[in-house]
Amino acid sequence: MKVRKLNYPQFKLEKQKILSLMREWQKTANEFFEQNYSRLSNSDLHYHWRESVRDMIIFLEKDIPENDERNFEKNDFAFFIAEDDDIQGIALGSGPTPIEATLTNSLESGAHFLKLKR
Repeated sequence: MKVRKLNYPQFKLEKQKILSLMREWQKTANEFFEQNYSRLSNSDLHYHWRESVRDMIIFLEKDIPENDERNFEKNDFAFFIAEDDDIQGIALGSGPTPIEATLTNSLESGAHFLKLKR
């Protein structure tokens, strides 16, 4: 799995593509959740995960004021995408290199990020 780090200008270019993917994925996940809720072994985890998808969509739908854009760039905003042939998961991060390394390691290990594929 390859992990790409997008800075804020790169993120802006791919934002609509990612949002579209997240909406489609949310629809599929909601259908699965509704049909299989009683059989899920850890419904709290699935609920939390579904809420994380919802929160990410809310973030992606927001119009970011120009002043906030400058703050994102100044604070080393990063949007991470884990992908093989298509997107497997995403994560948001900011800050110095240690945070970047932690997020990258998490994405590569499949932990602590919004994993879109089962």
